[in-house]
Amino acid sequence: MKILTTFIDCKKCQEKDKEGCCYFLNEDKYFAPILIEEEAQLLDKQLLTKYKNFHGVYQIKLIPSKKRKGYFVCPFFNEENKRCSVYKKRPLDCQLWPIVMAYSKDKKMIEIVCADKNCCPKLKQMNEKDFNKYKKHIVDFLNSQGFRKRIKKYPGIIWEYQKDYFKIGVLTP
Repeated sequence: MKILTTFIDCKKCQEKDKEGCCYFLNEDKYFAPILIEEEAQLLDKQLLTKYKNFHGVYQIKLIPSKKRKGYFVCPFFNEENKRCSVYKKRPLDCQLWPIVMAYSKDKKMIEIVCADKNCCPKLKQMNEKDFNKYKKHIVDFLNSQGFRKRIKKYPGIIWEYQKDYFKIGVLTP
């Protein structure tokens, strides 16, 4: 799968930002990236676990942080140089963050939601016009025919309803 984030270069963020999006508190470990079989084949499968009995869907196994007490970190993130060792082949879930696909509260539709614009330093800096352009880019990509086939094959990549996230779009039927 091609790299989606043409608007955001996470490598630049990781150079400056102490935390990055690769750190998780224990109660947030649920949000470790989810990936599909094709993405898993590109990575070390020992660092992955099957995700909720979904066929061909995996989740990254987080490890305790060596730098931040009480935190867990993605095993592909080098805490010393603040670089992702799989950046060029990172899973789509990583490319999208803080945007995710989640079921609506009534589970009748799939919404495209944003966890928090402020948790990504690059998004936080975007003015409203650029953020709207970015949202449209993401929504268009996720509504593409190729991506819809991916969802049909791997429904486990859709997150459960997230009440604190704000909706930026929906996946069209």
